[in-house]
Amino acid sequence: MPFEIPTSWQWVKHNDFISIVGGSQPPKSNFVSEPRAEYVRLYQIRDYGTSPVPVYIPITLAQKFTSKGDILLARYGGSLGKVFIAEEGAYNVAMAKVVFNYADIIHKDFAYYYYLSDIYQAKLKSISRTAQVGFNSSDFADMWFPLPPYNEQKRIAKQIETLFALIDKITADL
Repeated sequence: MPFEIPTSWQWVKHNDFISIVGGSQPPKSNFVSEPRAEYVRLYQIRDYGTSPVPVYIPITLAQKFTSKGDILLARYGGSLGKVFIAEEGAYNVAMAKVVFNYADIIHKDFAYYYYLSDIYQAKLKSISRTAQVGFNSSDFADMWFPLPPYNEQKRIAKQIETLFALIDKITADL
């Protein structure tokens, strides 16, 4: 195991509890830059940065959807390792959505911080592709996920949020 955990926690195989579902998109000839009836926003990695470029596609061509609050992972290239909180819409091939296989076992906020952690980030660094750095869901079959009791996950996520807010405040005050 990567490290020792409290006795109330369990090590579980990542892919037994979590699925990673890659995105998709139609050809760019179907993209429009303004919202329209029967179209959906197609989110791309750049949309979670400082200069989003909204793109909309016909809802009939959208294959992978996300709800507000879902976790998205950057899958390829220079963005590999970035973790996003999704908006309502569709998501493109450069991202993958985290899907929990069992309801009420893994708290979404705890999972979000797990993907920011060294466990996940180190796994990404160990994956190599010949053409472009990236991952597939099968790459996580041998990865472990530290699973505390659900209420402990909520407490840990809340504490991390509090500490990040404090860091942001200190940074802003500098």
